[in-house]
Amino acid sequence: MRLGDAQLLDFVNKYAVVPGSFMSGEVPFPGKFISLFTSMFMHADILHLAGNMWFLWIFGDAVEGALGRFRFLFLYVVFGITASLIHILSAPALAIPTLGASGALSGVMGAFLVMFPLSRVRMLFLLIIYPIFFEIHAIILLGLWIAWQISSVWHAPVSETLASGGIAWWAHIGGFAAGFLTALFSGKKNKVKKRK
Repeated sequence: MRLGDAQLLDFVNKYAVVPGSFMSGEVPFPGKFISLFTSMFMHADILHLAGNMWFLWIFGDAVEGALGRFRFLFLYVVFGITASLIHILSAPALAIPTLGASGALSGVMGAFLVMFPLSRVRMLFLLIIYPIFFEIHAIILLGLWIAWQISSVWHAPVSETLASGGIAWWAHIGGFAAGFLTALFSGKKNKVKKRK
């Protein structure tokens, strides 16, 4: 946050994922592979970080409880790297850096869907200034969420979406698929938990 513009650009290009640089071999080994790890711990601003941490709080503790601390951490990193690789494959010439934990968190959400499909997630809806709380099953909430991610892929090209400061939809889809399949084949499913 304290870096000047030139230093910040250099830092982001070095530690975020830049698909074009990754695919062209412009960044030598092991630098480009390090960015697959470091990019998931970088965020565009404090709101980006806070939003991702909120999703981690909602879905992550239950998945961590089911998998165990170290297995969860390992799989979280695997989900994030998988999400970045899927994003790179979706736009191999893209020169725009991408960063954030949402690919890894999408994996956690995919795992949560398999492990706790009937869990109820408490939602908040603001009607002007009046808060309305209601609960929805994880299978509905996360099913709608992944459907939104998939439908968003067709609304705009990847390069156009990211150029406007948008979202790497394919990273979300790839991370979610990695988490879903990992949980499905691990046999940890059909549990019920109430989430806030």
